[in-house]
Amino acid sequence: MILLFVKGVPTGSTYGALICDLCTHRALDILEDRETETIKQWFENHPEVLLVSRDRYNVFRQAIGKANPAIVQVSDRFHLTKNLWELLDEALLKAMSTKIRRMPLNNVGSIQDHPTERPLPMNADEKKRLLNAQKKWTLALKIKELRQQGLAYLKLADLFHLDRRTIKKYCEMNGPMDQKHRYRASPADPYMDHIRHCVHLWERR
Repeated sequence: MILLFVKGVPTGSTYGALICDLCTHRALDILEDRETETIKQWFENHPEVLLVSRDRYNVFRQAIGKANPAIVQVSDRFHLTKNLWELLDEALLKAMSTKIRRMPLNNVGSIQDHPTERPLPMNADEKKRLLNAQKKWTLALKIKELRQQGLAYLKLADLFHLDRRTIKKYCEMNGPMDQKHRYRASPADPYMDHIRHCVHLWERR
């Protein structure tokens, strides 16, 4: 069984491909580029290869598969770990609320009893809701101004193509709609203390 490691490497202004033996860690070849045909040709000339560890460059996957579909392809350790971290980040962002209660540490490294809130970046849905709230408030200001000038609800409803009750609601608004995050139960809840502790350990590095 021949085990190989394939990785893109810079060769001047372009990228080539470094091919190493996974058992001896010795370089076997350096290809001048990492185009599909170049990679495919190399593996067609080496049918003894049964397993390849490679980076995430999609051309490697496609070219090796075309050359020999029987070759087992796996991500190298660095990119496998990177994939797992990205999946973890994505899962936590979906599972956790947009605010995480940050528990300060005392002098001996234990979590104190008085938490503070640490806002996290808004996700796409929250940004969209905030933008919609701002647009509605801008519209409400226009409607309130015309209402103060004496326009009736029915006239405003016709002017803005809205229901009369909606016009009345806009006229009664005192500010943008509250867009504060409302907490919902999350699969991450049982692990939040551990997550907070890991965050603090990372910050203390």
